[in-house]
Amino acid sequence: MGIIYLALFGIGSLTVALFIGYIPLFFWGFLMFIDIFTIPLRVRILNAIATVRANQGYRY
Repeated sequence: MGIIYLALFGIGSLTVALFIGYIPLFFWGFLMFIDIFTIPLRVRILNAIATVRANQGYRY
């Protein structure tokens, strides 16, 4: 995803003077907006998985 973000921002920034750069920048901004809401959920899921894996070796 990072490579896609970098490409969209780079192409958009370089072509904004031609007025076609706003299209890639729009998609870049839209994807970043989606990430604002989905990253916390992804982190919670990965932390839960890591906690389960770390506790599998311990029996009470």
